[in-house]
Amino acid sequence: MATELGRGVIDGRARRAVRGVRGGLALVGVVALIGWWTHGFRAFTTDGAALAAAGPLPHAAPPLSFWQLAGERGSLEAYRGRYVLLTFMYLHCPDVCHLVTARLRQAYGRLGDLVPGRVVFLSLSIDPARDDPASLGEHWRALGAGPGWIMGGVNEGDDRRLDASLARLGVWVTRLPDGRINHAASSFLIDPAGQVVAVFRPEVTADSLVAALRAVAR
Repeated sequence: MATELGRGVIDGRARRAVRGVRGGLALVGVVALIGWWTHGFRAFTTDGAALAAAGPLPHAAPPLSFWQLAGERGSLEAYRGRYVLLTFMYLHCPDVCHLVTARLRQAYGRLGDLVPGRVVFLSLSIDPARDDPASLGEHWRALGAGPGWIMGGVNEGDDRRLDASLARLGVWVTRLPDGRINHAASSFLIDPAGQVVAVFRPEVTADSLVAALRAVAR
């Protein structure tokens, strides 16, 4: 009887030990998966993961062509020699795009001595199916934008190619069935040599943008 009792105690301990080992292995697996997904724990958000995949700053901005309001084609390379503050948006965006644009408008209005000679604002729609030159032009005029604030749209032939091209910059895009587009709303500062040198979060203030641009472009 005592022997059976002892065996039961030992078996119970063994089962608990096995469960502990299994739990530990599962935890290690989860930690390893999180480490891989977050690029070695450097990124815990979708924005961070996309930026980490694009590489550390500074890095070369990928080739990017776009159409402008008058219908002509433009490219990032055309602005070499100047700083470019690049953002992505779409007119049907329900929230963050308009908040970012409002801050850009404030910063633009305070940088008249640098725009367009030293700094160019470039706002590009990622919704080519709905944002045509006419609607974007109306939006541009409503902002009170002028020389040095370029607005247009990117179109790589289809959404998948476009999104892959944007990913090289560190921009993630998720297109939803209802027409909404979840996307990175950061602003990318590209230097005169075509290098991405800074990334500003969507919540950056106009004061911070103005200070940063004056610091590099004065």
